[in-house]
Amino acid sequence: MNKQLAFTLAEVLITLGIIGIVAEMTIPTVVNGASKVAYTSGLKRSYAILSQVQEMIATDNGEFADAMSNVSDDDGFSNIFAQKIKVSKNCPSTDTTNACFVNSYNI
Repeated sequence: MNKQLAFTLAEVLITLGIIGIVAEMTIPTVVNGASKVAYTSGLKRSYAILSQVQEMIATDNGEFADAMSNVSDDDGFSNIFAQKIKVSKNCPSTDTTNACFVNSYNI
């Protein structure tokens, strides 16, 4: 009557195998969902910042369209925006050295 209750090694290995298969199927979905949320929130934040800058320019000049009507090139446009936000690097449109742009991306 000395009966021991325990799992056999085969039962433990089968259970771990099933858990591994389920994890292999679900983890990439969770990771991709988190990446999508991060990209979406970054896009929304960038849009909000640019909208605020547009409102500041409109407040200073009456209307945004009026402020932009005096701009004749891309550099003038970027200079108006650069006055309202923190700019890490201002690259003129006449830059042909591609010093401001990345030649390759690692994704």
